[in-house]
Amino acid sequence: MLKRHCDAVGRDYAKIEKTALDSVHLAPGKLDAAGVIARCRELSAIGIQHLIFNMPNVHEIKPLETFGREIIPAAAGF
Repeated sequence: MLKRHCDAVGRDYAKIEKTALDSVHLAPGKLDAAGVIARCRELSAIGIQHLIFNMPNVHEIKPLETFGREIIPAAAGF
């Protein structure tokens, strides 16, 4: 859809940084690192270049450590 809009107004689609917003709740019984990595892979496959995540439990250190140790290195390769 974005590409069609760009074509319609004469804007270079390749010069737009494609960004998505999402929420992840890394916690037992919620989402794990593999699930977040899979979501990153899905969004990358459709052209998303940057992801911004809301984390409802951001005040806890463990989810941040998991993000830094497991998710960011894995997603950096997409």
